[in-house]
Amino acid sequence: ETVMNTLALFPNPNDGRFTMELPEGLKGPSELRVLDLAGRVVAQQACNGAARQELDVANLPSGLYTLVLQNNGRAINGKVSIQH
Repeated sequence: ETVMNTLALFPNPNDGRFTMELPEGLKGPSELRVLDLAGRVVAQQACNGAARQELDVANLPSGLYTLVLQNNGRAINGKVSIQH
């Protein structure tokens, strides 16, 4: 059972509202963290395991962010550009 290590995020760039598509093979709840370029956690939320998650971090300033999804000890990453 192969799980990709990259999150699909669209649209990208966006205004802080976007969709995250989880790789196949993830099971159970996950925790999503949004990190700024300095590596600080600027947002986090629980994910329910649905294949697609609608995210809203429009309160964050414009910039490039790394998303890290933790699921059963595995970390899956993605990058998103927020432009207001």
